Amino acid sequence: MIKFNEISSKTGADFVTQLITLYDEEVTYFDKGRSCLKNLDSYMVNLRSELANLQANQEQDKMELQAIRDKLKPPKPETLTTAIDQRQKEEFSLTQAGDASFGLNIHGNLNKRTEGIHRWQKRHCKVDNFHFSIAHNQNSPPTANLYLLTCQVKETPSTAVDGKRNCFHLISHDRTYHFEAPSEVAMRQWTTVIRNNIDQSIKSEVGDLTAHTKVDTNSDDYKLREFVKRIIHKIKTTPGNDRCVDCGRPDPTWFAVNLGVLVCIHCSGAHRKLGVHNSRIRSLDLDNPVTAELLLLYKIGNQMYNDVFKATARPSDNISHDTNSIEERHAHIRSKHEDKKYIKRLCANAEEMGQVLHKCVESKDIRGLLQVFGEGVKLGSPIPNSLYEETALHIAVTKEDETSLHIVDFLAQNCQGDDIDKQDTDGKTGEILHWLS
Repeated sequence: MIKFNEISSKTGADFVTQLITLYDEEVTYFDKGRSCLKNLDSYMVNLRSELANLQANQEQDKMELQAIRDKLKPPKPETLTTAIDQRQKEEFSLTQAGDASFGLNIHGNLNKRTEGIHRWQKRHCKVDNFHFSIAHNQNSPPTANLYLLTCQVKETPSTAVDGKRNCFHLISHDRTYHFEAPSEVAMRQWTTVIRNNIDQSIKSEVGDLTAHTKVDTNSDDYKLREFVKRIIHKIKTTPGNDRCVDCGRPDPTWFAVNLGVLVCIHCSGAHRKLGVHNSRIRSLDLDNPVTAELLLLYKIGNQMYNDVFKATARPSDNISHDTNSIEERHAHIRSKHEDKKYIKRLCANAEEMGQVLHKCVESKDIRGLLQVFGEGVKLGSPIPNSLYEETALHIAVTKEDETSLHIVDFLAQNCQGDDIDKQDTDGKTGEILHWLS
């Protein structure tokens, strides 16, 4: 009996030993698995980043291919005359220019903001036969049918409306409708088709004012267009303007009206995301800019701007259109233009900045004005020790002559919010003084 108990005890000990051995092996197995997965962490992080960049690049390539397709796409028969007139640059339009290649018809779902409660709801919209109709769905009757002859359209691609982007406003004679498109490309398609309908509706009512007309080379309109062409040529051939102010891509054709710089189409999207209070983007080729919009671009340009806004930038801070991702370009552009990260600080405090601002306005020094603007001076604040609480804009307007209009324009373009409407002790704003002058 004693021998039997001894044998049973040994058997139980062996069993426990095997359990411990099995436990150790399981722990070792799972430790190795955890170690293997941990080694994959950095790979997965890089993979996610590369995937995001790939998707962003694919979206950018898609937009470029769509733009090329739209340029190569032949015009429809009903818009052939308009297309020919546009290529000859003889078109006269009472509205903003459209693009005949987009045609006159479009339909689909858009988000519409309900007035009063500011709630966005999906609606089926359609543009056809000079009318814009709005319905709850594709099969329901329209709740609104607007005659586009009496409407105007305004885009807000990069400005958030109630947190929404890619929005446009359709302004009728009695109210304004707010819509959100699925993407910026879709938003531009809708607004372009609407403009085409507005243009065609005008021509259907009053006749095509450009049909069978010859260009009068002695007319003031022709001379003005040729003058604008010479200005644009001069701007493009100015040293530094042959490359994008941000990424260095050659032959930029977009520009920031209020900053006076040329940017490429890729960086123009990042500028739009900064908001119009920081950068207002236009196209040299597509928007038919007028001389007033080109003034700062002619006076400042990429070289002067970068001398100021990249004064402390290191070579590693620069970005390239070839090597940097979209996210890196956007971050750099925000740091440079909105945060003004690379400005060399020359003024000790706000009072000194105000004094320097006053001096630059008096001496018509646009580079000095650009420098103090980059340092963060409040353009709409009263000048230090000003007897009549005048702002820099008040002083610039009162001293305005044909050699200092760019100073007035820079101040008016870059004053924030209601600063442009600030009054001096006589109750005059800079804007009023400008009109009086």
